[in-house]
This record gives sequence, structure tokens and C-alpha cells, in this order.
Amino acid sequence: MIWQRTALLYGRVYRVPGGSVGREFASLLAHEYDLLSISQQKSEKPSMFGKLILQKDKNIRKSPDIRRLVKRRMNMWKNDLLEELIQEAELCEKKMPQSISKMSDDQATSIFTRLILLGDIRKALRFITDRSENGGILKPDDVVGNEKTVKDVLEEKHPDQAEPGPEAFITCENLPALVDVDITEAHIKKMAHSLSGGAGVSGLDASQWKDLILNHGGAIYNYENLWPN
Repeated sequence: MIWQRTALLYGRVYRVPGGSVGREFASLLAHEYDLLSISQQKSEKPSMFGKLILQKDKNIRKSPDIRRLVKRRMNMWKNDLLEELIQEAELCEKKMPQSISKMSDDQATSIFTRLILLGDIRKALRFITDRSENGGILKPDDVVGNEKTVKDVLEEKHPDQAEPGPEAFITCENLPALVDVDITEAHIKKMAHSLSGGAGVSGLDASQWKDLILNHGGAIYNYENLWPN
């Protein structure tokens, strides 16, 4: 499946471009979540949008070229050319350094400096530490010791599925009143300033989401209709 192939990508993505290209990116992403909110599609499609559209190409580095690349990929997305997009992303991924330790000093300095300027001190320090220790992202089939894969270790840590017993539920005779909550643009902006981290398969970390919400016009505020749900 395309979503499963997208999830295996390392998530080396461009920053969302500014201007009209960034606003179109935000609008398309908001539309995908809008379809999810009304049950017209599953969560897999919006979650892979960022990786497929923003996947880095090692030969494209200048801002005008990046905007043109992202614009072309968004047109492919709108034409439902998902197989073509994932093939392009996989090809670009293969050409990227497969280990942080294989980066040149200039590349590492550029990444570290960008993270510091974004104010992500924790991520910058983690990047330098992983590079010095030959670290990186582990894939499910990577062997981590005792002939066990990452998937095997995670499955051992996960409890067996079980039906909850009656003691797991609270007995309550009088339910509290359901109070409607109005979420406005101001709430979303306040939340955006407190975002941190980068977990998940979307390829978009906290700084990317913060940039989308605060700096790309009104398109992203379609989320006002989505997040309360």
C-alpha cells in the first residue's frame, strides 16, 4: 500500500515554501483533513501528504527550484497520481545519505544551524549526538540485538489484547451536563505557540505545523471546523 511505503520514508522534507505555494500547500492539507472529518476518507491520505509533497531531492536546493518542485507535486496530488508520487519520493530517498554519520561536515553544520535558528535546541543537540554515535532512525526489520528486530522488541513490550473487566469502568448514576466548547482562531494560535516535538508519520514536525498555522494565510484555519471533532 502507498501509505505503508510512505511511512517507511525517513521524513527528510523541505520546509513549507512561503508565498502562494505555501498557501496552496496549507489549503490542500486542510481540505484533506476536512474530508477526513466528514468520513469521506481515512486518515492515511492526509498523514502522507507532507512526506510525498515535501520529500527532499538532493539536487534541488535553491528556493525557486524548491517552490517549482512542490508546485508540480501538488498538481500530481490533485490529479490523484499517488503511485507516481511515492515512486519519486522513494527514488529521492535512495539518493539521500542513509546515515547521519555519512553527511559531510558542511551538511551537518547547515542542519545544526537551521535547527538552532528555529529555536529547536533539543532537536539540534539530538542531531549532533546521533551523528557522533552513528545513530539514526530504526526501521521495523532492523536487527537490534539477540537476533531480534525492532518489530519483535516492540511487540514484546506491547501487552496482549484483552477484554476490559467491569472494574475498569466507573459506575455513575448522574452524568454531568455536556457543555459545548467553541474553538476559535485565537485558541488555535495560542495552541500553535506551544507545539513541540516531531513524532508521527506525516513528516511535519512542530515547527512546520506552527509555520502552517501562523504564517500561511487563512487557508489553514479550516482546521477550526476539524479539531473540535
